[in-house]
Order: sequence, then structure tokens, then C-alpha cells
Amino acid sequence: YKPSQRGETTPVRPQHQFDEDRLKEYLSAKSFVSNDDTLVVRQYSAGQSNPTFLIQTPSKSYVLRKKPPGALLPGAHKVDREYRVQKALHSSGFPVPRPLLHCTDIDVIGTEFYLMEHIVQGRIFWDLRLPGVIPAERAALYVAAVEVLAKLHSLDLASLKLDGYGKGIGYCRRQVSTWTKQYTASSHRDIPAMNELSAWLMTGIPTVDDLISVYRRCRGIPSTLPSLNFYLALSLFKMAGIAQGVHARHLLGNASAPNAAELGQCVEPLAVLALQLAQGVVKSVFPPPNEVPAFILSCLSFSFVLFFLSVKGVHARHLLGNASESSRSRIMEPLPAGGERPNSVGLCLHRRGDRTLPLCSGSL
Repeated sequence: YKPSQRGETTPVRPQHQFDEDRLKEYLSAKSFVSNDDTLVVRQYSAGQSNPTFLIQTPSKSYVLRKKPPGALLPGAHKVDREYRVQKALHSSGFPVPRPLLHCTDIDVIGTEFYLMEHIVQGRIFWDLRLPGVIPAERAALYVAAVEVLAKLHSLDLASLKLDGYGKGIGYCRRQVSTWTKQYTASSHRDIPAMNELSAWLMTGIPTVDDLISVYRRCRGIPSTLPSLNFYLALSLFKMAGIAQGVHARHLLGNASAPNAAELGQCVEPLAVLALQLAQGVVKSVFPPPNEVPAFILSCLSFSFVLFFLSVKGVHARHLLGNASESSRSRIMEPLPAGGERPNSVGLCLHRRGDRTLPLCSGSL
């Protein structure tokens, strides 16, 4: 599995096949395709949380994301949430694909889904190092990515009509509680480190003052960086939970990838490393603070949290037989000897005309 393959499509895998004629009938009734069109459906090789498909006619193309088949963890695979947030972002001018429709009728293709535009122009960079790009352009790409992320963080929930969306304050505590439940629901063996880490995280939630300090730091207001190890440990904890869930799906027989079972082997090493961070045995899984600004490390650590949560669910879906990508068992491969970092995680940037933008759509 190479980074260049992430945007490629394949024939729809057996466990994700659906009635394409019924889909064409539905899209025709919504005026997205014609009855005379030939509909071609291909599945993207990536897009773990929800299976993703390229829908093509001779004159148009769309991207469809749907819930996977089979038994799903409570609260997971919320394509309605993806659609609502993406629609709000697009309406504000933020660079996401334009969402077109959301279908809750499972009689159409078996599960809930939504349709968005297919962006055919531009470049996508999967390797964070941006090989093959001249230094001046590489610098511009990094700056553009930060500028767009800053724009995302500055959007007002009220103006997006998302002010009543979500549960407000207490995000970290809810994350620990939710992923403890998800891990327990998909667990197939006892890992003491995960149990102890869950207990530590529940009692190690940063205070409001700590979180305000991080915010001040990101806004350029002098502040100290609190409890970095908490965020690092939380990241690993969530990833271990996702990997456990993927392995559980493999055991239940509804994972889509034949090698998803391997991801379960990563749960315990992740939990052990996270517990070492929690106990102060190790200090960081990132470069030394004097090499990277502290506020960037804090943002990386929180992103690391979300990434770990996603991978845990991916492996569980592999175990259950409904993972949407065929190569997810290797997503949690350990670091090579000597500590070199693998190049599997990159920055997705989209180049359109003279602008370079992170291309945001859905989740891992």
C-alpha cells in the first residue's frame, strides 16, 4: 500500500456492494443523473470511517459516502453529522466539496448516505515532506495550510447555524468516557494498561484554566503549556480504542480487509506507551520541544488523539468485515528499528488555480 494509492478507486468490494440500479433511479428522481445515463460506481481505496465511492456518468461525477453494513458501534459512522457540518462549512465559503443531498432511506442502497461534488482539478499531496516541490512552493503550501486551518478555527458556530450542535464544554472528559465505552464494547481480550490508562485519563482532565492557557498560546498571548503528556496519552488511548474496535469487527466477520486482524496486535503496545506517558516514564512521542514550538506540539498532540481514535475503529471494522479500505491492517505497524518515523501520514493539500488549500471532507 503506497501513499499514491490513497486516491485510487477499485471495483466495489463484495461486502460493500449495493443495488446500483436503485441508486440510479433515486438520483434520477433528484435530477442528478438522467435515466439514459450509464452509471459507473467505483470504490475509493481509502476512507475508513465510511465507505466512499466515485459515481460517474458520461457527463458528471459525484462522491458518495455511506454507512458501512453490519453491526456498528453506537454513535459511530454519523454520515448525517458529516453532511450537516460540511454543508455549513461550504455555505461559509470554506474549501470543502459542495454537499448535494442526504438520504436516510435505507431501502435505496442499504444504509444511510450522502452525495457531494467531485473535485477533478488540483493536486493532492499525501507526503508531508512534499517531495518534488521546489522550496519556495513548499513554503507557500505549508503557509496556506496553516492559514486555512486558522480560518476554520475562527468560524463562528452561530453564523454557521451550528450553535446548538454538539454538547459544548467538557469535550476531553466526554472523549475519555466515550472511548472507554467503545473500547469495552469491542474488546476481545483484557489489556491491563488500557484499563489503568482509562482511569488515569478520567482523573487527569485539564482544568478550565489549563485549556484557556493553551488557547492563549495559540492566539499568541504569552502562556505556559499545561499537561502535554495528558494529550499525548489521550491520543494513544483513543487510537488503541479504534484498533480494538477494528479487530472486533474482524472477529465478527464483517471487516472488509482480509488482513484487519493484524491491527489488534497494536492495541497493547499503544496502551503501554500511553501509560508510560501518563506516569512520566517517557516524556513525549514528538521531537524535543526546543526543536518545535510548544503551541504546535500541543496542536499535534490533540490531532494525534483524533488519529489514534480513528485507527482503533478501523481495525475493529476490519475484524467485523466492514472496513472500507483493504489495507487497513497495516495502519498501526510499529515504528521501524532505530525509531525512524514511517511516511504513511501526510498532509492532504489541494491545489486549485493559484490557491493551495487543505481539502477537508468527512473523516479518516
